[in-house]
Parts: sequence; structure tokens; C-alpha cells
Amino acid sequence: MKFIVPETYRSVIGNEIRIEIKGSLSLRSIIFKWPEAISEKIFISKELNDEIILSQFLFFREDKIVRLDDKISNQDIVKILLTATGG
Repeated sequence: MKFIVPETYRSVIGNEIRIEIKGSLSLRSIIFKWPEAISEKIFISKELNDEIILSQFLFFREDKIVRLDDKISNQDIVKILLTATGG
């Protein structure tokens, strides 16, 4: 599966984040699987939790918001938007 990265972060981590998963996992679980090098560059805290994630980003799949508990599968493309832009 892949995440499309906001333009603000593209110079730091690239245009997308690719993660291979089997079956389906919650968005939260997948975010916690991001390489540490990426998480350290984009999150305001090393201690990730729901509040930290959602204070910075909104996630969309096929133009619909994705909640942290929603299941994501390997063929999905999730767009990341900054919360400051309002999605």
C-alpha cells in the first residue's frame, strides 16, 4: 500500500511511503509500522499516539476520510493532508 505525502514533507521523505502488508490492518497499525527515520522527521513527538497523529494529519482514501481504526489493504492508496489545510 502507499501513502501520498503532503507537499510540505516531500523534500524530507519523498513523494510517497510504501508499506507491504498482508491482509488488512488498521490505519493506526500501519502508521506504527512506518520506518523510524520517517516518523522522526514528520511527527512532533517520538511518543506516537492518536492525539499526536490526528493533530498533524488527516488521511483520505478515494476522497473519503479514513479513521485510525479503518482497515487498509495492500492495494490501497491513502493521501495524507495536513490538518492545518482542513483536509
